[in-house]
Amino acid sequence: ILENIEHNCKFEDCDKQFPLKDIEEHEKVCPFRIVSCPMFECSERVPLAKLVKHLLNSSRCCREDAAPLVPLQGWNSRNYRFDNEDVSEKDLDWPMHIYAYCGETFSVFPVKLEGQYYAV
Repeated sequence: ILENIEHNCKFEDCDKQFPLKDIEEHEKVCPFRIVSCPMFECSERVPLAKLVKHLLNSSRCCREDAAPLVPLQGWNSRNYRFDNEDVSEKDLDWPMHIYAYCGETFSVFPVKLEGQYYAV
């Protein structure tokens, strides 16, 4: 009987229903699944669909306070520069930026891993 009825997604804001065999796959990609804020210092966990709102409302997590940035045509860049003599590595505060491109929203920020800097 359980296999024949529709099951509600377990995430609060999701109103989708699926057969038992499909519900687990949906919950892996549900836009309302709970995710952690990508900023290492932030312990907030929010529905994915509300992550951009969290970032925009949190001055410690993101530099933007309005809509995501829309890249201009051609090349876009952000420069991060610091003087090793003036800043200790533990005091580095990398800004996160939110972008919208081709209908997708994403964030970009630099991180240091094993002595190398990467844009994530």
